[in-house]
Amino acid sequence: MELLRRESRAKAWKPEEGEVFWSIETTGRAYDSIWEGDNIDIMYFHNGHTHKTKDESIEWGKKYGKAF
Repeated sequence: MELLRRESRAKAWKPEEGEVFWSIETTGRAYDSIWEGDNIDIMYFHNGHTHKTKDESIEWGKKYGKAF
């Protein structure tokens, strides 16, 4: 699991202020949000869980979700 976490973090993409990013819930539902740079956003970024598209977030969940 640690190797998956490290790989995910190494691929992290940090959105610009006000930019939309995608994440996925533990239930598997993808959702979009606006980057505000608050603690929650930073946590998602740190885990490599900020994505440019809905499809990317779903693929991340399939590969890395179990590690988080």
